[in-house]
Amino acid sequence: MTGKNTIALGLAVAAADPAGRIPVEGPMVVEGDNTGDGRLIEHGAVYWDGVLPIPIIFDREDSKHDGPTIGAITNIERRDNGVIWGLGYLSATDDPVTQSIITRATELLAEGAVGVSLRFDSEEVEVRVKRSLMEETEVEIEIEVGDDMEVDDDRVVVARYSADDAIYAFTSARVRHLAIVDTAASSSARLSITGAVAASGLVGEWSGREIWFNDPGFGDYSVDARLRYDPDRAAWSCPPTLDHETGRVFGHITPQGICLRGRPDRCVTPPDGDLEGFMRAHAPAAGGLRTGVICVGGGHCGVGIGAAEATIFYDNTGRAVADVRVGKDRYGIWFAGMSRPGAAQEDLYAFCSSDVSGHWEYTKSGRMTLTGLPAVNVGGFPKGWMTYAEFNRGLAASAALSIEDGCSSWEALTCEIDSSVDQRLARIEVALGDMYAAHLRSQE
Repeated sequence: MTGKNTIALGLAVAAADPAGRIPVEGPMVVEGDNTGDGRLIEHGAVYWDGVLPIPIIFDREDSKHDGPTIGAITNIERRDNGVIWGLGYLSATDDPVTQSIITRATELLAEGAVGVSLRFDSEEVEVRVKRSLMEETEVEIEIEVGDDMEVDDDRVVVARYSADDAIYAFTSARVRHLAIVDTAASSSARLSITGAVAASGLVGEWSGREIWFNDPGFGDYSVDARLRYDPDRAAWSCPPTLDHETGRVFGHITPQGICLRGRPDRCVTPPDGDLEGFMRAHAPAAGGLRTGVICVGGGHCGVGIGAAEATIFYDNTGRAVADVRVGKDRYGIWFAGMSRPGAAQEDLYAFCSSDVSGHWEYTKSGRMTLTGLPAVNVGGFPKGWMTYAEFNRGLAASAALSIEDGCSSWEALTCEIDSSVDQRLARIEVALGDMYAAHLRSQE
């Protein structure tokens, strides 16, 4: 077993870079989740100030964490749902002994036969015992429980420790290194390189397109021609878009804060769920980043069947038309990537003529996750359709009607002022729509 001051995880391996290094990435720990040996990392506990990069070591003897350094984690991110995500690489070296270890570590990661474990220092920890167990025990423990000892209705803090003392719950811990280990504390922490591109030669063919999979960076709607306005919902978004010359695709899965179409009884807003589970593959053009698939021809499966069944449905139906990454911006949930090489022209035509519809399901852990992204004829969360120029022309036409409709010459100036006020009110309406969307998100 791993030592008590280590946390298990797995890494996904992508294609080697020109220097021969193999990029790696993966969830290093999930704050708020219990490990298999009864430990907990509190939300916000993990930090890495001033320590990056940290070494990756190959721990041939579990729990000792004293193996050779074979790479480095160069960047750490705190993502949604408490996921602490690491990005780095396995090294390339001229030393044959070290290189053999790196090669073996790569093989084991590819097979999914190993996990990884974090080593911390500067820990602050608490020992927590179920209240029911304390009440039922025959051993009398006299503890004065003050307000600062209460954790929740089911547990109290019975002791506090730091650094090398016994550990149950981390409340603060600094990351120092990552170890590849044989036996991880959690079996679910084992990730393989299935779907990754390991020195296949494809990366070079599609190099330079990694940026297409990043956040499209939609700007202000008054200057970003990609955005469209929905006057019925006072919301701006980007409908599914394909650049026919390059194959780049982007758009929004759902605009922010609007109501699901077809539910007149209540307003169902876009889910604020996990997006990472949708990206399970590694398209070569994405430069090692995980990607998901937009498919056409398979339709949208029934909602409420569970994440596993929905995943099976989209794995077995439809045809892949684009590989994309997904994320959130101020307008909603975006997707970005490129069309599949060799995709049939009729499938690309169908994608351009369709909307995309995100399919969310609850996982066994109770989290809502994006499981599929099919192209559909009518999306549940409609995108905008009016350009900014059309939006302004509509305002101008409205203003012109008010002037032509009974304005005498001496009233013309007043009418022009009225039309200016109308335009300002329309802009205020858009701003209020954005504010209301933000309010809805804060209530979720």
